[in-house]
Amino acid sequence: MKTSITLGLTLAASLAAVLVPSSNVLAAPAIHNASICQHWNPGEANLPIYYADGIRNSSTSAKTVVCPLAVTHTSGQSTGYVYVDHNNTVGFYCTLYSYSYSDVYLGSKTVWMPPTTKFTYIGTVPANTYSNHSVVCTLPASYGGKVVAIESNF
Repeated sequence: MKTSITLGLTLAASLAAVLVPSSNVLAAPAIHNASICQHWNPGEANLPIYYADGIRNSSTSAKTVVCPLAVTHTSGQSTGYVYVDHNNTVGFYCTLYSYSYSDVYLGSKTVWMPPTTKFTYIGTVPANTYSNHSVVCTLPASYGGKVVAIESNF
């Protein structure tokens, strides 16, 4: 009987711990397909080239794309991180930008996407409850690089 009561109380406490929301719980990472990325310059509406598994640049010169990130903010979280999933024969740069809801610059990080790596950590940038974030990449010419997806956690 004593064992049954102890087991019942333990089970109830465990369920309560799982079901009660905590402000310290981190948000689940969001995976963004590269189809969210858009051309940086309005005159380049035909670039980049979209594929089911990412985006490439078919032009004979490097082109810049911006990838706005959908964000589920976690209360009390002061930074967020981003990884870029890429596949390239030529390296390229991506920059993560962070702005407050009132368009105040919070920070940025620029990272080289090497051709030998397929998943690159950009790093962390400041974030707050209403901040917004985007990744800007300069895709190499002649299909030399592809952004596949972007993982973020804010």
